[in-house]
Amino acid sequence: AVVSTQSTGDNSELDQIKVTYFNGTWEGSLGKDTLKLCTSCEGGSVDVALIDESTNFFTNGTLWQGILGLGYADLIQPYEYRERLSTVLDSLKNSSVISNVFTITLCGRENQDSIQLNGSMEFDPTVTESEWIFTDIVKEWFYQIEVTDMSVDGESLGMDCIEYNKPAAFVDSGTTNVIVPEDVFIKSFPEIKNYAITAT
Repeated sequence: AVVSTQSTGDNSELDQIKVTYFNGTWEGSLGKDTLKLCTSCEGGSVDVALIDESTNFFTNGTLWQGILGLGYADLIQPYEYRERLSTVLDSLKNSSVISNVFTITLCGRENQDSIQLNGSMEFDPTVTESEWIFTDIVKEWFYQIEVTDMSVDGESLGMDCIEYNKPAAFVDSGTTNVIVPEDVFIKSFPEIKNYAITAT
């Protein structure tokens, strides 16, 4: 997340940081600001970073100005700041702004010519009363789950569940990629290709 130009946060003493990912880096300053999830919502104080420079981080051609990290505290970077920083969700939960439940819905493109993907994010505790199917988070760093099976057109791939979870399975809202272990790809790709051909 980035602090807007209208920010009233106290950022008089900022630590300079650099964060490096598998691909790309960014540099900036740490600060605090109030985050509201809607114009009429109550806000909560959160730790933020002002990104001054980035390399191979934002996708070319996008108009993004920052990121909103929703992961667990084990992913706070730089690592040496974990003791003094809180995640966005932890800060908002501790301020009683939100509950410990949120949903993300990806709705696709508005039309075939659009490159902009649409979706929504909701913090609604009543979602647990709905007919959604839930799965446990087995480790709180990324949103790590355990995949027990995969199927194409209702037919199981018939692989041992260990194969699906090498080295671990994550739900990641920060990418549109679906990445699977090599053996799962080799098994599933012909099935997906055949389904795509016969379904059209």
